[in-house]
Amino acid sequence: MRLEHGSVSVLCVSDGLPTALPLAPTLQPLGSSPRAVMDRLARLGFAAIELSIDQPAFHPRAFDASSRRGLLSVLRQRGLKLAGIDAFLPPQLFHDPAHVDQVVSTLTEAIDLAADLMPAAAAPGTLGVGVHFPSPEPAHGEEQETLSEAGENKNGHELSSVVAVIEKAAQRGVPLIDFRADGLWADRDLVMRGIDCLAVLRGGGDPVKAVHHAGDRLLSLRLADQHSDGTPRPLDGGAHGFDLLGLKVALSVNGYAAPVVVTSRGWADPWAGLIQTQQAWASHAG
Repeated sequence: MRLEHGSVSVLCVSDGLPTALPLAPTLQPLGSSPRAVMDRLARLGFAAIELSIDQPAFHPRAFDASSRRGLLSVLRQRGLKLAGIDAFLPPQLFHDPAHVDQVVSTLTEAIDLAADLMPAAAAPGTLGVGVHFPSPEPAHGEEQETLSEAGENKNGHELSSVVAVIEKAAQRGVPLIDFRADGLWADRDLVMRGIDCLAVLRGGGDPVKAVHHAGDRLLSLRLADQHSDGTPRPLDGGAHGFDLLGLKVALSVNGYAAPVVVTSRGWADPWAGLIQTQQAWASHAG
């Protein structure tokens, strides 16, 4: 059947909702033993996960080739796919001479890790590295200029750090997923858009509109809601801070095919919140 949502008509499954995309919990907030966490997620019916390089077990420098092969084996055995790798570093460090080399090195290592783990991708081309790229810094007293294709502005080559990361991703065939709200860098090859629902809500925006704005450049959606004070919370079966059914429709009409990431950071009870979110996401009520 077809579901009418505003002026949009979407092909739906027989229960009247767009086909549910799999949820991919981020491992880091769920426990110190990745294997135990993956076992529990598999038992709960989750089909995908997201890794974070801030979890010591998965920091690229410490996660050697043997460990990477072992992870691929565990994922196959548990029937789990990888939705992506969270490599969020403070964007201002791209402009900090004391830290920029380390930032570039860390992100290029994360790209290599993603390339090695590509066999576990949920779908071809969907296993990306999530980043927070910076804004170009304008020269003192001058207005910010539009970036050139080389990623330069009046400060010359100050953004060569970003360009180096993008070039590395292109060499390895690994998408970068930039979570900047303005999508500044997402017109370059293999730099895709990411949307964090919680960040959109905190900024006074609507995640549904954000998905439509990103269109077919969207490669990662991070699903969460907020309390009235702005703190993160799981989805529930009642009221949401946004139109959950509308979000599903927006993802469907824009061709989104990757898992939907669920990051339980800041939740009072991450495991209970995951189950609650899983039920809300699958609910007929939307």
